[in-house]
Amino acid sequence: TCRSVELQTFGLAFREPCPGVRILGEAELAQLYGWLDRYASFELRGPDDRQAMVFGGHGAEIADPGTQQEIWDWMAALAADEASTAAE
Repeated sequence: TCRSVELQTFGLAFREPCPGVRILGEAELAQLYGWLDRYASFELRGPDDRQAMVFGGHGAEIADPGTQQEIWDWMAALAADEASTAAE
């Protein structure tokens, strides 16, 4: 599992220490853009305070805790998906 994920809004996920770049598919981009357009920015920390997520949304709606967790889980799946990397 990659420890760090930096997700660019144009569909590239840079993951450390995993090699390569993860390219988001069409459905993943649609999901991401939907969240970014709908929800305002927020920060979320993991239960052990060793993990954090900064969501840079530009929508007006405040994401409820369930939605924040859904986005967290989606990002965690990107970090765990080491098999789908493209060469740099």
